[in-house]
Amino acid sequence: MRQYRWRKIVIRFFLIIGFLYHASPVSFAGIMLRAKTVDYFHDVDVQDGDLIFQHLPGPLTRMIVDVSQGTYSHCGIIVEKDGKWYVLEAIGPVKETPANEWIARGIGGRFTLVRLKPQYRPKLPAILKAAYRYLGRPYDVQYEWDDIKIYCSELIYKAVLEGAGLSMAGFVRLGDLQWQPYEKEIRYLDGGGLPLERRMITPDALAFSEYVETVYSSFPAYQTQRAVYKVELLEGEWRGDFTLFGSVLPVAMSVDPGHELRGSGIQRGGLCELSFHESRLQRFEDGTGEFRFFLKTQQAIDITLEGRLDHSLDSVHGVWKDQLGFHGTFHLSKTH
Repeated sequence: MRQYRWRKIVIRFFLIIGFLYHASPVSFAGIMLRAKTVDYFHDVDVQDGDLIFQHLPGPLTRMIVDVSQGTYSHCGIIVEKDGKWYVLEAIGPVKETPANEWIARGIGGRFTLVRLKPQYRPKLPAILKAAYRYLGRPYDVQYEWDDIKIYCSELIYKAVLEGAGLSMAGFVRLGDLQWQPYEKEIRYLDGGGLPLERRMITPDALAFSEYVETVYSSFPAYQTQRAVYKVELLEGEWRGDFTLFGSVLPVAMSVDPGHELRGSGIQRGGLCELSFHESRLQRFEDGTGEFRFFLKTQQAIDITLEGRLDHSLDSVHGVWKDQLGFHGTFHLSKTH
């Protein structure tokens, strides 16, 4: 009888855990459970100063996505402190939030990570210094362009502008967006007015800026495409990184006109080289830039690369796995 009772308790415990995990994204208990049990950055090449994007639940963020016809409703800047990752964000006051908690509260735990292109990265210390000048500023629910209050994409735009002198994206007028279904809500937030001339920077405008490249995204490709993709864009020399057991290692590849992977293959610390005995492009989607390569090493190990072209058309990112069960992510940029 006692054994039966304990069995019921154990079953009930796991049912509660399962309910919390799959609860609504606005459930604080569910968020905290996911933040503590899921390592969202496992096998993801994340670096100080990366920009991170998500879609949050709630009526305000739904309005942001609907009005801007975008994918993302919130964004922040990745920072490392004492060996841990945080997101510097404007959500309430500008503050640092543990990165795992930040991702967990987004819908589906999905996020996109973008990085300044290599020629702009030397400016990262100045960009982060500029961003921290806004620490503690209140959130601007009216999306005005001043420094008294600040919203998420405004924080990133101003930090990059002040730290690197780059205007990451163009402004959009509220009147040029799909504001009509939300006129009542907009008037309420603006104290009765309808500021159709107000200029804003949207999260999507930053995510698809010409100055950044996508490192990783768990959003479906159809939600993050902003370009015309052709298989010929895969041809050429590529260099970057891949992850293995949480370590970031260099990689160099080339794709010939026959869409076979050639050249140096995977290099580890310059000490050894893993060349491909066989390779072929198995799939390429013109609509999304998604692709899949099959590789066979000289040691007869099968490897699959699945990824997609970034909107900039000169970087790719995705995941790899082999028949032995090893796996990770990759991020490559085309060399010119």
